[in-house]
Amino acid sequence: MATKKKPAPNKKAAPKKTASAKKRVTPKRAVATKKAVATKKTASKKKARKPLPRPRPPARESLTMETTLLASPERVYAAWIDGGEHSEFTGGEAIIEAREGGKHSAWSGYIEGRFITLEASKKLVMSWRTTEFDEADLDSLVEVRFAPDGGGTRLEIVHTELPPGGAHKYETGWREFYFVPMRKYFG
Repeated sequence: MATKKKPAPNKKAAPKKTASAKKRVTPKRAVATKKAVATKKTASKKKARKPLPRPRPPARESLTMETTLLASPERVYAAWIDGGEHSEFTGGEAIIEAREGGKHSAWSGYIEGRFITLEASKKLVMSWRTTEFDEADLDSLVEVRFAPDGGGTRLEIVHTELPPGGAHKYETGWREFYFVPMRKYFG
């Protein structure tokens, strides 16, 4: 005679599988919810700190200006990148390393930066800051464009990334300390 095996005393007998029997499955969402509840309980015990909102950096400003000079683009460009001649046409001491990555300073160190791009007789791009910038301020960018205009040069300055209030202030500076003396210097 065949004997039936009895299940071990501490174990439940597995239910019989029938065609109509359904498997019991715990949905993933339920598991995730249980974990979330457990996490919330743990977090409330630790008094989680919210990150402080970062202050928005002040909006940077820009300006574009132009003037016409009675000298060729080659002549004006050459004078701009020569420390001695730059000093002569502005009236303030200038020290210039005319190469990409080279330093420049003007007005006895009031302005300083580095050349980023030098395209002979066409344009130069430089980082630019004054002693009035806060230490935390990033350098601004100045692009100086030299274009033929009749027998002279149309000089255009595009100054970007200025700290707040800088556009008005430095527009006056470009006009008074560059454009006016350059018109006199180049005739």
